[in-house]
Amino acid sequence: MTIGSLHTTLFRDLAGSPGGLMVTRSFSEKPYVYTHIAQLQRHFMFNKSKPVERNLLAKAYIEVLSGFACDIAFEEHEKLSRSEDYNLYVRDVSDNFSYEDVENMFDIVKAGDLTINKFNEILRSKGIAPIPRTDADIHARAEGIRAEILRKAGIVKRAHLGR
Repeated sequence: MTIGSLHTTLFRDLAGSPGGLMVTRSFSEKPYVYTHIAQLQRHFMFNKSKPVERNLLAKAYIEVLSGFACDIAFEEHEKLSRSEDYNLYVRDVSDNFSYEDVENMFDIVKAGDLTINKFNEILRSKGIAPIPRTDADIHARAEGIRAEILRKAGIVKRAHLGR
């Protein structure tokens, strides 16, 4: 059985169960980045007594809006896949928004003035390309984001030399 990264407690429960279950954990070679939405879920799972930081809530809100925008903008024949690439993309988008930016965005939504064109205009003002229209577009952007994460971490992938 394969479970996702949000199932930390399930892994711990299975590993400690008296039934003699063989449980292992493995991680992808790709850098894994939690979305702000997933961080919010983990906060509620593990930090129930601590208040949620307003910046985390704000960035999770941008991720939700980005998801809605992708759902709407995707070409008719495409179905949005909520993949690791998608998660990395929406996390990267939301990281470009301050709390004040999100307050302004909320006012636009509340007034009923948020359209795909308006959302893309806001993204462009932040130096972000418009909402992708296919999974291939999201994948390409995610690969660029991964490369940047690795570059910042000082990790450079070496080409296989065939030896």
